Amino acid sequence: MSENYSERRAHPRAEADFPLKLGPDGKIPARLKNISRSGLCCVVPQPLPEMSLAEAVVELPAPEEGTRAFRLQGAVVRCRPEEEGGYEVALFFQFPPREAQDLISRYVDSSR
Repeated sequence: MSENYSERRAHPRAEADFPLKLGPDGKIPARLKNISRSGLCCVVPQPLPEMSLAEAVVELPAPEEGTRAFRLQGAVVRCRPEEEGGYEVALFFQFPPREAQDLISRYVDSSR
């Protein structure tokens, strides 16, 4: 992708490598690739239908607590096969709680 593409993002992203749970019922194991205040990208073992709603259970480092878990609802905006297996899924958050957005922002800022 061109550099202009990343400059158009509303929220900066941070690379990540954490396990999480994803899917309509939050039971599909996934691996987080990156995250921002507006969404995340992860790899899952099975495809999810684009434009379906999914729940993600994300656990991020929280300086004062060690880690903090959040349940975030979102729309699957991309699902494509990965060369090494699994599917890359992009999830756009739907009304994330303010405290989740704040924690994600702190994580992104600390990753720079």
